[in-house]
Amino acid sequence: MDLSGRIYLFIGFVTIVVVGFSNAVNLTDGLDGLAIGLMVVAAGALTMLTYASGHAVFANYLGLDANTRAAELTIFCGALTGASLGFLWYNAHPAEISWAMWGRCRWGEAWPSSPS
Repeated sequence: MDLSGRIYLFIGFVTIVVVGFSNAVNLTDGLDGLAIGLMVVAAGALTMLTYASGHAVFANYLGLDANTRAAELTIFCGALTGASLGFLWYNAHPAEISWAMWGRCRWGEAWPSSPS
């Protein structure tokens, strides 16, 4: 398979992953705080992993590849975690605010795009 065929295969794969994550968050949001609670856990774990991979001592200790360019990704994941915690405060039972379709799709699309 030549390079152009691989690029189209990759674009198709990324499209399926992003749409799948967006729909997974949409389907999980049936109960108050369920989807955002899972998002706090997942984004918090990714924040810790990106911080550890950006810190040379932690990366060496954990056996990760040290990446000096992980600072921006750590900030993005930390902001995603903080925004999720802030939203969870008002979305726990009984929910005072709702995500609606727009918020569920954006949070579901932010998650798979963060490790890139």
